[in-house]
Amino acid sequence: RSVSASLLNRSSDLEILYNYGAELHYSEHYEEGLQIMKECSLKNNDYDVQMIMGDCYKHIGDTLKAMECFDCAGRMVPSKFLPQYNRMHLFVDRGDTVNALNTANEILSKDVKVYRSKRVQRIISDAEEVINKLTESATAE
Repeated sequence: RSVSASLLNRSSDLEILYNYGAELHYSEHYEEGLQIMKECSLKNNDYDVQMIMGDCYKHIGDTLKAMECFDCAGRMVPSKFLPQYNRMHLFVDRGDTVNALNTANEILSKDVKVYRSKRVQRIISDAEEVINKLTESATAE
């Protein structure tokens, strides 16, 4: 039995496992962080776990799994902007302009709960930029 599997038995140990997986992710050990977060998700599959797993998948090149995780996180907390923001950029990166534009428009139509949030302001600004760039390049063709 692995050390991480043995940590799944108590909630305080689950927190240690989550923090370990998050630290692996933030130190760019995406494969290892993903494995730990998968184990963590067996007992505590929440928004943060899904977002970290999605980012790990993105960095190891598994766009479809990343998309699934970001979709799941977005369903868990629909008011959050970050899952759609990450999806928008995955669409842009793979050249899927239709879905990138649709997702950018979804971001712009979301209700803003915290108006002073710099992160939300940046996400909205990026969505506007994506729309402008993709519509400009479509009209130039």
